Amino acid sequence: MGPNPTVDHRARLLAMLDDRLERFVGGDRAALDGPDAFALARALAAELAADLAVTYSMGLFHHYRLIANLPALDGVDDAVAALRYFGTLFRQAPDLVPEPVREIVARGWTASAEDVETWRVRATDLQQNPRRFALPDLCADAVYLLNLVVGSGQLAPGDISPTLSQLTMAYVGGYEATGDTALLDGAVDAATRCVAATGPDDAHLAGRRSNLAATLATRFNHRRATGDLDRAIGEFWAAVEGATDKERPGYLSNLGGALMLRFTMNGDTVRLDQAFHCGQQAVEESAPDDRNRPRMLVALALAARTRFQRVGQPADIDHAVRLLREAVDATAPRHPDRAGQLSALSSALRVRFAATGNRDDIDAAVAAGHAATDAATDPPGVRPRCLSNLGAALSARYRATGDPAELDAAVDAQRAAADLAQPGDPVRATVLANLGLALRRRAEQEPSGTSSRQEADTRAAARAYADSAAVETAPSLVRATSSYEAAVLTVETGDWAAATVHFELAIGLLSATVDHQLQHDDRQHRLSRLTGLGPEAAAAALRAGASPETALRLLERTRGVLLAQAFAQQTDLADLRRHHPDLADRFDNLGRTLAAAAEVTGDLANARLRWRREQERGQLLGQIRSISGFDRFLEPVDQSLPADLPGVTVAVNVARAGCDALVVIDGRVTRLPLEELSYDEARTRANAVLSAIGDDDWTTNDRVRVVLGWAWDTIMRPILDHLDERKALAGSQTRVWWIPTGPLTVIPLHAAMSTDPSGGSVLDRVVSSYAATINTLVRDAVPAHRATSLVVAVPEAPGHTALAAAEREARWVAARLAETGYPPHPPIIGVAATRAEVLARSSTAGWAHFACHAAAADNPADSHLVLHDGPLPVRELFSLRVEGAFLAYLSACTTAFGGTDLVDEAIHISSAFQLAGYRHVIGTLWQVGDEAADLVARAVYGEITARSPALAVHLTVLRLRERYPHNPRVWTAYLHVGD
Repeated sequence: MGPNPTVDHRARLLAMLDDRLERFVGGDRAALDGPDAFALARALAAELAADLAVTYSMGLFHHYRLIANLPALDGVDDAVAALRYFGTLFRQAPDLVPEPVREIVARGWTASAEDVETWRVRATDLQQNPRRFALPDLCADAVYLLNLVVGSGQLAPGDISPTLSQLTMAYVGGYEATGDTALLDGAVDAATRCVAATGPDDAHLAGRRSNLAATLATRFNHRRATGDLDRAIGEFWAAVEGATDKERPGYLSNLGGALMLRFTMNGDTVRLDQAFHCGQQAVEESAPDDRNRPRMLVALALAARTRFQRVGQPADIDHAVRLLREAVDATAPRHPDRAGQLSALSSALRVRFAATGNRDDIDAAVAAGHAATDAATDPPGVRPRCLSNLGAALSARYRATGDPAELDAAVDAQRAAADLAQPGDPVRATVLANLGLALRRRAEQEPSGTSSRQEADTRAAARAYADSAAVETAPSLVRATSSYEAAVLTVETGDWAAATVHFELAIGLLSATVDHQLQHDDRQHRLSRLTGLGPEAAAAALRAGASPETALRLLERTRGVLLAQAFAQQTDLADLRRHHPDLADRFDNLGRTLAAAAEVTGDLANARLRWRREQERGQLLGQIRSISGFDRFLEPVDQSLPADLPGVTVAVNVARAGCDALVVIDGRVTRLPLEELSYDEARTRANAVLSAIGDDDWTTNDRVRVVLGWAWDTIMRPILDHLDERKALAGSQTRVWWIPTGPLTVIPLHAAMSTDPSGGSVLDRVVSSYAATINTLVRDAVPAHRATSLVVAVPEAPGHTALAAAEREARWVAARLAETGYPPHPPIIGVAATRAEVLARSSTAGWAHFACHAAAADNPADSHLVLHDGPLPVRELFSLRVEGAFLAYLSACTTAFGGTDLVDEAIHISSAFQLAGYRHVIGTLWQVGDEAADLVARAVYGEITARSPALAVHLTVLRLRERYPHNPRVWTAYLHVGD
């Protein structure tokens, strides 16, 4: 067929007019003026023939002439002509009408059903255009067209929800093409209306709920509004419940992804476990040929790898590697998902290498990382993630090979990733933290003589960490740890003021990092990532010129965080129970239900029930906070320094940046630099004590004495001399509360003494008590009562050595308490000392005495008293509340030892009883002998009815020292905690 003269002629005329339009836009007013321009327009108008391109250009011709105020030609009114052409255009393609004119044209337009269908079809064509990502205006035009369709009033009832679904996808497409997060608001609104317009029996309801959930989750990624993620998870659950067998695997996988996102943000391992089991169920239910199965495999692998990193089950990381290899094998080489799959495989192999040291794994990780970056072209956000994972793999292989080129390549990859990461992307924080780590590692490995490069790398690492902390959409733990690392590196450069700023940001993120709604173990784990933050911040602030009170405030805000949360929760609940007992009961019941549900894993029905209960709890919390006086109910704890500071309190601050004593006397804080003390030396001495008491050999007393002598010379004598100078001491009965930090928490400072018998000791000069924080000393206390007592002895327990003196001790203590006015309560001994009986009697016991075994666990919340039928751990004692309790005497091993991982949290058996309401607790730092425990108990109770518990312990320890001067293991272990 030959050329069409009419079409060719129209095309030439249109090209000539378009050329004039372009010249006009470029500033040539004459291009649209004069007889030639109008003749061209008149000739083209005769060829209109319903051609969109001609209609569009003719409309622009008259529109531009009108804007330029050009004189009319041949009596043609440019305004009328422009509206006529744009009106014709609006019927077929409203998106082509220039935006300034659209509203004018639309106002005079009544759309017909035929117009609406034309617009919907055009929008569909725009959405399916393969160039929509390169030409994002196509997505914007589709959004405009579909909004016209929805607002036209011409849609049949059955067409409303499908059109809203299409509009949702148009908004999402626009966001994907442009990164404009404002479009997600339109997507969420359209998806919400779509679900609302879909009938309960509509077969598409589950899919539309899933779309709404996915859109909410995407918006959460950028806005971090918790409500979006909660809604997303709820909609995903609803989609799963309403899905067909074919749909269910995909929706389960999507639900698992949202639950993983929740874990990533707040560290809730219940969510992590639920995500794993959702992903596992999705993979099990998916058909082998399901095109979405590789994505399901990757989602499950991510949950398995993360669970390995959090919990440490080797099977999880092996499972993750297998799943990712299967996903890669099932995906075409040019598929856009392949880069992400390879990068995830690289990450999993690197994690397994770190656990096993298998060189094949790290080589494979590097290879997969390179393949991922080669494949990462679209979408653009994938490439920085791939580069960052490659950099991490190269850095890990450097540790295996020692080849500096590997570390240089790691730094280069991380820098490239950081350059590509978008400012609003929460992953940017992790990418920058990885860059900081690579630079820091290279600085640490610099050979001597390269100090300039070492300093440059250190400063660059600090900047990378600081930039990571500044990403406000990132998880709070990532930001807090990055700010902490930036501070530590800045200290190395000597910039104390800048370091203090970084420390303060990390401290400010603590409340968000350890959300009180998390399980205790999750909060504890997250805090372990920030160990030492308070002492280091206080030391840096002092060296930056801050006041001692400011330093103490920083220290106070970061120590005993979990204890403070528990105290606050108890106080808030007690207050609620006094005024609104029904609400308190409902809140308690929901809490118990949630705790029980957390114990059941792998059960999706249980997970769904837990979710519903959590929503109920959230609604109840909102109801409680709406009541006058309860607006701060269970809000983050204010750990600021109290206004009224107690008598003589000394915080011994040990940090790598420097060591000081912060001395509080009658409300005034002063600083005593401890020039002879260093963090490394304190750690060495603490390890020496732990080693000595860990050996079942009494010859280790000499090793303990050496540490006590060092503590006297280096720490305690300078502090006591300082107190003398400030006239704070008034003889040997002066009371001092000690707040040790860091490694000093395992050293018995109260027993420090000179190795020279005439050189002095702490015991000769003050009565000592210990506290985790000043806030624990000044919290509101219920007046103590002595109405009942609880005395427990467990002479024999399965798996433990017999305690021959335990029963004798318990009966003596019970008799002694009866002699001093207590109603006679027979002690609970042997098989009667069950967990249930002890907890039941504890709730009203003003005095409590335990003669039994105890154990300090690696996880301090698992430290426990040994009862006849099993352990009574700290985590259970935390829920105990005894109004007005006076004294808990824990005549057992290591009841005041909280381990070495969370030294600044003071989580141990003694603090659990303090939390339960006991104003005074007597505990032990390490193992004590059976006969010695009986001896000490009799001595303390011989004094305690006439003196304060602290003085009773002090006098007992003094006498024991006199009796066993060469056996400090016996008497240094005992200490007093509390008022």
